[in-house]
Amino acid sequence: MSYSSDYLSLNWLSCFDIGIRLSTYLGMPPPISTPHLLNAVKQACSQVSSVLPPSFRALLTIRQVTASFTSHLLDLSDGGSHTAHFGLTQHFDKQLDDVKTDIATCWTPALEVDLQGAKLYLYATTLALPTASDAKETTVRSLHRETALQKGLLAAMAVITNTTALSLTSADSDCYLAGVLTFYPKQYFTTLFFATTFLFRLLLSSRTAMQQDRELALAGLMDAHKTFHSFPNDRDHVALLYISRHSSKYSASNLPLVANLLLPPSWS
Repeated sequence: MSYSSDYLSLNWLSCFDIGIRLSTYLGMPPPISTPHLLNAVKQACSQVSSVLPPSFRALLTIRQVTASFTSHLLDLSDGGSHTAHFGLTQHFDKQLDDVKTDIATCWTPALEVDLQGAKLYLYATTLALPTASDAKETTVRSLHRETALQKGLLAAMAVITNTTALSLTSADSDCYLAGVLTFYPKQYFTTLFFATTFLFRLLLSSRTAMQQDRELALAGLMDAHKTFHSFPNDRDHVALLYISRHSSKYSASNLPLVANLLLPPSWS
């Protein structure tokens, strides 16, 4: 059986998409992230441009930005300074904004979840940086962390809002209470949990967060809980429902019990 070059390119691009999703989920370097390989991705996209849906093209661009960001981080000697790291975060954050601008007329809630999930990945790397060794660097790091947390709040709320929209979009079946979201890849479920974790992070460690930001974060946790609850009982990770149900009752002062279950040690 022979396959056309377009078919093979589309298949390879789908593998690229899956590779980036798995690597970010597992916290590993993407299998395709070097400039040479990312250039091959761009060439493949150009080759199948006539049959490539705009939404999938935008998704692939988001994946390329994520992969390129990771590649640049690995190029920083000894992890680089906090300033250099945060500079990369801001640069690639702008690139992600450009993706949405370029395809604004075809934008969807699913793409927004992918975009904001990629932004959260950028911000999380800033929060995961090791403790600074001197007072000056500590001050700079604190400013960067607060900025990442503030931007992460907006991204996390966008993830929750758009995931909720997907969960409320009816499906052609009465068997699934979560609407079309039930049929989406698991990445949308894990991205929602990632956003929930980020809100915990803000509530626990942001000393400068305004009361309205804390209230917004708590409201987001409750909205996320409703979406988790809408999934069928046999959905993977349904145990998260128990966590989200009880966490939504907590104030910012007594969240550490739940946070210990959700946050990696490096975020403490």
